[in-house]
Amino acid sequence: MTSDSYQSELIKNSHYTMWLEDNVIFIYSVGLWGKSTAERFSQDFTSLRARVNDRPWSVISHSKDWVLGSPDIEPILAIWVN
Repeated sequence: MTSDSYQSELIKNSHYTMWLEDNVIFIYSVGLWGKSTAERFSQDFTSLRARVNDRPWSVISHSKDWVLGSPDIEPILAIWVN
């Protein structure tokens, strides 16, 4: 990270941590996700994504410790991959 780059505060949840550096959103996810976790994740992700404004952006996600998601999370998270 360069001295003039921007880093946001850390968003921490028992199932994920995310933060923004310049126009890259970093995500570390863990555990078993259900609908409420996916909904909170979507809210937090939307908040970080809004800070990028109209600039190109990307996501780097580390999900090695993510275990499983129940089927009801798919429609909630699908909006971010389409």
